[in-house]
Amino acid sequence: MEAQSHAKELITAFVTSLVLVYILAHFVQYTKATNALAGIQTAFWLWLGFIATTNIATVLFEQRPLGLYLINVAYQLVACALAGVILAVWRPHEATRDAAAQAA
Repeated sequence: MEAQSHAKELITAFVTSLVLVYILAHFVQYTKATNALAGIQTAFWLWLGFIATTNIATVLFEQRPLGLYLINVAYQLVACALAGVILAVWRPHEATRDAAAQAA
């Protein structure tokens, strides 16, 4: 059996993850999430609305196992929640400096 390269699939998965985090960053900014809990909450609602609901079709129409669906969406929930926390609490250096200057 020939050794197959999965480079295309890995690159595609990486790019789609970047797109997801980019969109999540816009929602974190829109909701004004500035702490970890708010970041998780924003990520959860996006996950529920766009990932958990759209992936259920694979169980219904493709007759894939429910356990596989749960593993896949749980992975996506953890990834989104982690990205939501990072995006909510992370401040660029300039923003931190500007905030400190305003406080002084």
